[in-house]
Amino acid sequence: MSGIGLSIPSAALLRVPRRRIPEEASALIRRMSVEPSPAQIGLIANLVRSLVAGGIWGQLDALHVLAAHDAQAARLNWVADEYNLTAVNSPDFTAFRGYAGNGSSACLMSTANPFTLHSSSAAKLKQNAAHMALWRLTSGFTATKGLMGCREAATRFFDMVQFGATSITARPNGGPAHGALTVPAAPGFLAMSREAASSAAYYWNGTPLATLAEASVLPPNAAIAVLAQNVTGEGPSAFANDQIAVVSFGGALTPPQAAAFYAAVRTYLLAVGAVT
Repeated sequence: MSGIGLSIPSAALLRVPRRRIPEEASALIRRMSVEPSPAQIGLIANLVRSLVAGGIWGQLDALHVLAAHDAQAARLNWVADEYNLTAVNSPDFTAFRGYAGNGSSACLMSTANPFTLHSSSAAKLKQNAAHMALWRLTSGFTATKGLMGCREAATRFFDMVQFGATSITARPNGGPAHGALTVPAAPGFLAMSREAASSAAYYWNGTPLATLAEASVLPPNAAIAVLAQNVTGEGPSAFANDQIAVVSFGGALTPPQAAAFYAAVRTYLLAVGAVT
């Protein structure tokens, strides 16, 4: 479904004068084929302000707010005009909710490659300092379905993969031995952050979930997929049928930043009616 008939709830009808909109938000809006409503512009501006104030914006290589008013806008990288997403085999877009896969062939592809980002002086994502995060609107899990990320062979991973009825395997520049995390099957925001060569921290709805001792590996040389796992030399596979509202990746997040990230995104999703 296209969802073009949906509108932002009246409680979110914010009016923000254009002169007060952060330049980061103005630059994003100029790249949108369909201009958002005044209410949506206000929400975009407020989310950008919150991310800047929380120290999160400077850690992002990419932020995709899939729960947007328009499909093209949903695929944009909020941070810069690079690493925008491309729809593969028509994943389903619903306005103010996000993109959903079909479990067999549909996904979103970024041109961002963790190995290339690690090697770039301008990028935030590094082997021992990296994060990836997503807000999932779907309940329940299906075994061996990729929510986002990529891998190179079976040795280098930067991904989140559903694994069993209540767990996700999340590997920020990790190897194959990483264990599965028990995660609530309810919709929510899962973030993982590698802040050191020997461990990675995981957060559920902004609250620490676990810290796992796991040595880092060189990031995989493959583009990042959403709603699938992309494999070097093979392409995307393990397609998910989940609906995802927000996706990000970049440098490491501290515990306060993870909490602030969740709060800022939740405020936006509440306003557009994606969560309650």
